[in-house]
Amino acid sequence: MKFVNLWIERHFTDLNHKIGEITAIWPRNQSTLTTSAAQEGFIALGYNIENTGAGVIISDTTP
Repeated sequence: MKFVNLWIERHFTDLNHKIGEITAIWPRNQSTLTTSAAQEGFIALGYNIENTGAGVIISDTTP
């Protein structure tokens, strides 16, 4: 796999290394496995993943 698209949600209350949720959206046939691997990777980098239900910050990082 050369690349994967991730949907990363951060809530308005999330500061520093906090993330609300991570979901892999491509490739579809491996999204569950890829999402799990992405979450483990972010946790290994020191992020805390917790969906608190707060409002989500939407930002487009498309070049």
